[in-house]
Amino acid sequence: MYNNCKGEFKGLVMKEILWKAARATTVPHFIKAMEEMIAVDPRACNWLCERPPIHWSRSHFDTFPKCDSLLNSLCESYNSAILPAREQPIISMLERMRLILMQTIHKRRDAMMRSKHPICPKIVKRIEKTKDELHNWIPRWVGSDHEVYGPNGMQYRVDLVNKSSGCRKWDISGVPCVHALASIKFLSQDPFNYVHECYKVDTYLKCYGNLLSPMNGRDLWPETDNPFMLPPNVKKRSGRPKKARRREPDEPQDPTKLTKRGVKMRCSACGTVGHNKRRCKQVIAPMRRNANATTNSKATPTQNTAPRKAKQPMVRKNATPTPHVGSQQSKATSSLTINNKGNFGRKVGFVTNSRALSNQKM
Repeated sequence: MYNNCKGEFKGLVMKEILWKAARATTVPHFIKAMEEMIAVDPRACNWLCERPPIHWSRSHFDTFPKCDSLLNSLCESYNSAILPAREQPIISMLERMRLILMQTIHKRRDAMMRSKHPICPKIVKRIEKTKDELHNWIPRWVGSDHEVYGPNGMQYRVDLVNKSSGCRKWDISGVPCVHALASIKFLSQDPFNYVHECYKVDTYLKCYGNLLSPMNGRDLWPETDNPFMLPPNVKKRSGRPKKARRREPDEPQDPTKLTKRGVKMRCSACGTVGHNKRRCKQVIAPMRRNANATTNSKATPTQNTAPRKAKQPMVRKNATPTPHVGSQQSKATSSLTINNKGNFGRKVGFVTNSRALSNQKM
């Protein structure tokens, strides 16, 4: 819902107010958050009022399910697990999903059987983390109930018999809140005895006790006289079908890497904000001057630079010389120089050139 809301009503303040209203566990706190939203943008409040708060705010959640989750991470995990099986035929898809369920149930049951605590590990960590806030709350015992006082004049009623608290966090989740833990500690009792039955290891093992039995392959399945199951008629759309889920505009493409969005870039050479060392003018200008100086020095040789030697002609093996009047002597001399440095084949070429020169003189 927030992804749809931020398309029309953007801003960090609006985001904080929306999540404040969603995390509120009592109706007065929810109304207070909505009043803050009206002061910022009344149109956003009207947009939220069209959505029933029972679907997105804890203040209107029912206390029976014992679930305070506000995210749809369970649906995303399920869709990512069945993604390879969605493109397969019906029977292959069902077999793939059956294999995933069989492995998952067996894996989670074995992991919970190794637990030495009667409560699930995540709930134990949650309670231990909540105990760090007990120094801010002071309980007062009044009969069977307690009054718990906290900072900023906050005060809540705790009923340990019915496992209820005035903040409704214990009622919604089934895990004792900080106010309930203060009352339990005042009576020197074990807080894990007040956790709901759904978070105990025995209940968890009962849920994963029904294992899926292994099966034989398709070649051992019994044959039937029923007609073949054909796939439905699906109209093929243009373009490549999308496999990955659609990401939001502000969501990173690679969740494993941090994005640089909103980070001010500072140059390591000059220290100014807005560019890096690669685009710094104080670094690029001297490099260009040095490059131009190097190019000019190569183009105009100095006095100490010796001139290059001219390439002398190469004589191929068994090449037929082309006679030219007035240049036979120079060609013979060059052939002699090359032949003195060359191999036997080039010496033969020199002899050929000298014979041609003598025949021409005659």
